[in-house]
Amino acid sequence: IYEDWMNNIQKEKIVEIISIVKPGNMILDIGGGPGFFEEYASNAISIDIDLINLKKTSSKKILADGDNLPFKPRCFDQVFCLDTIHLLKDNRELGRVLKDKGEAIVSLPCNRYTIGEKFKTLKEMFQDWSFKKEFFVGEKEMDAVIICEKQQQKGSI
Repeated sequence: IYEDWMNNIQKEKIVEIISIVKPGNMILDIGGGPGFFEEYASNAISIDIDLINLKKTSSKKILADGDNLPFKPRCFDQVFCLDTIHLLKDNRELGRVLKDKGEAIVSLPCNRYTIGEKFKTLKEMFQDWSFKKEFFVGEKEMDAVIICEKQQQKGSI
């Protein structure tokens, strides 16, 4: 079941997201698994804690934890965190590695009954960010997706 989900349903959702969100220059994919997202954004760096999945991708990959990102501050234009934000303690690391005015594209699995609740959860998690867009993707399995922008930190250029 997991392989079918990864190979078909997840890819379909990523294609929908990419049709709405145009990938930037420097991209981080948190929880990238076998690299489906990187098929559509070859300049992305994928991190995951699952070494077996990482070995399946030919993209730039790093074995790492989304709560302890091994990158300097403000080095990414976009961070994609698709179906993994609920596994992180908070969003501080996303904010740390994003450039000022950088975008976080974040999703949570949902269904037609929980979509409003999932959007509310995502907005609460990113309440200090500026919201750019919210939408849902998928048919067999849905995701609530938000795009939000990191605010410029005081004292930064």
